Amino acid sequence: MRFTPAEALVRPDAELFKEGMAQEVEVHERMKSLVPVKRKMLPSGTRLLSTKMDLLAKGNEDGDVSRIKARLVIRGFLQRPGIDFDKTFASAASRDAVRIVFATAAKLGWAMRHLDFEAAYLNSGIEEQLYVSPPSGWESVDAEGDELVYRVDKSVYGLRQSARNWRQTLIAKLRSLGFVECAVEDSVLLCHAADGSLTLALVVYVDDLILTGPEADKLWEQLLRDLSCDFKVRDLGEPTHFLGIKVTRDASGIKLSQPAFVRQMLSSAGMGSSHPVATPMEPGFDATGDAVDAETAAWVAKRVGEIVYLATATRPDIAFAAQRLAGGISKPTSAHVLGVKRVMRYLAATIEVGIQYSSGVLDGELLAYADASYNSAERSKSVSGGVIMLAGGPISWLSKRQPVTALSTAEAEFIALAAVGRRLVPIKRLCEQLEVTARGATKVYEDNSTCISMVEADAMTRGNKHVAQRMHYAHDLQRTKEIVAVKVDTKENVADAFTKALARDQFVKLCSEMLE
Repeated sequence: MRFTPAEALVRPDAELFKEGMAQEVEVHERMKSLVPVKRKMLPSGTRLLSTKMDLLAKGNEDGDVSRIKARLVIRGFLQRPGIDFDKTFASAASRDAVRIVFATAAKLGWAMRHLDFEAAYLNSGIEEQLYVSPPSGWESVDAEGDELVYRVDKSVYGLRQSARNWRQTLIAKLRSLGFVECAVEDSVLLCHAADGSLTLALVVYVDDLILTGPEADKLWEQLLRDLSCDFKVRDLGEPTHFLGIKVTRDASGIKLSQPAFVRQMLSSAGMGSSHPVATPMEPGFDATGDAVDAETAAWVAKRVGEIVYLATATRPDIAFAAQRLAGGISKPTSAHVLGVKRVMRYLAATIEVGIQYSSGVLDGELLAYADASYNSAERSKSVSGGVIMLAGGPISWLSKRQPVTALSTAEAEFIALAAVGRRLVPIKRLCEQLEVTARGATKVYEDNSTCISMVEADAMTRGNKHVAQRMHYAHDLQRTKEIVAVKVDTKENVADAFTKALARDQFVKLCSEMLE
C-alpha cells in the first residue's frame, strides 16, 4: 500500500516509515544525485521542478508487509518535451518472455537466481540541465543564508527519461560482460561460451533480474561480483516472488500463482466469504441489462481491471470471462455486475490454482491449440482463442473478438489459427535461442478440418479473399515449416476454453490440461 508522509506519520508503525525516509535521504547523498546550488547563481527564468516522498509498504508472496520503502520522486509531469527530456521509451520483459524463461528452467533443470538493484535509476546520469526546489528534509539555505536549490545529476525516479537512462546503463554493463540481447525479446539476454554453447540467460524487468542457464549454478557468483563493481546488487536467492507472482519450485517443477493478489481482490470487493462456483462464467452469458449508477460502474471498472490483470498473468482459465466483461466496461449493466461477482466466486474456489511447468518432461515440447466460436459475440463477431504450451504449461494465450466478420465457421477458425501462428513465431525464436526446443515445425492443434484444408491449400477461392492477408501469412508458416496444422477432437482442444463459457465438466477437463 502507498502512503503520503502525513498518513504514514500517524500510523502505529510510524517509526518504520521515518527510518525508510532517512535511508532514502542517505542514498541520495551517497549517490550525489542532487547537488546544492545557490538560487541566485541560476540564469534568470530557470524553471524548478518539485518533488514528493512516495512511501510504500511492500508485501511478500503471502500478502504480509515485509519492508517499508521510501522513494523521493520528481514530479515528471511538469517536464517540457524537447527541453527537459527527449526520448523516454524503455522496454521491459513481456509476460510471455518471463513465463518462457521459467518454463525453460523447469524443463531443463536449470538453477535460478533473483537479483535486485538498489536505487537502480540513480546509477545512470542525465544529459539535461534540471533543477528542483529543496525536497523535504534537505537544506533550503546555506551557511551564508543564501537560498538553495538542487541540480539533478542522476536519473532520479519520476523523471520522464529515467527509465530509459537506467536501461541503457544496465544493458551496456551486461554487454561488456558478454551478454547479447535476443532479437525477438531484447529484455532476455544470453551469454555463450567460446565454443558457442549457452551458459547463462537473463530476463530483465526494470531493476529486477532473473538469472538462469545451464551453467547458472557455477557462474552466478562471478556475475554478482561483476555487477557489484558498478551497482549495489542484492542477491535474493532462488526466486520466490517475482513481479507479484509467487514462484514455487520443487522436484516436480515450477509453479506460478497469485494467491495473495486473489485474496486481496476478494477482500477489496467485499466477497471474501462468497459462495464458490466451479466455472467463471455461465454458458450463454448475456451482457444486456439495466444501466447502473456511477458508483456501481466504478466498482465494475475496478474489478474488471483486476480480473484482466490476473487473466493475463497466471490465470488463463478466466481469460474468456475477462474478455467478455471488459467489452462492456464503458457502459456496464446489471449483467456485468453479476458477471464480475461470478468470476469472484470462481476465484474464491480456486485461490491456489496456478501454472505448473514440469521438470524434465519428455512430452513437454512447444505446441499450440487454436479455436474459434463463430459469431458468438456482439455485432456478429467471432471470438478467437488460442494457447501455446511448453513444459506442460501455458506460456502464452489469447481470447479476443475477431477484427473482421467471418462468413463461415471455417473462416472464423482460420482467423484464429493465423492469430495463434503470428504469436507463435517469435516465441519459437526465443525458445530456439534458449535451446529448449529444436528447429522444425510446431504442431498447432485445430478441430476444424476445413480450416486445416484452407491452410494447406495453395490458392484462395473467390469466397475467402476478404481474409487474404491472413491466408497468405498462414500459408507461409505452413510452407516454411514454422507450423503444421494437426486435427484434434473438439473435446480435446484446450483452446475451446478461450472462445466461450463452457459447462462445468468440459471446463474442468480442459483447465486441468493447463493449470494445477
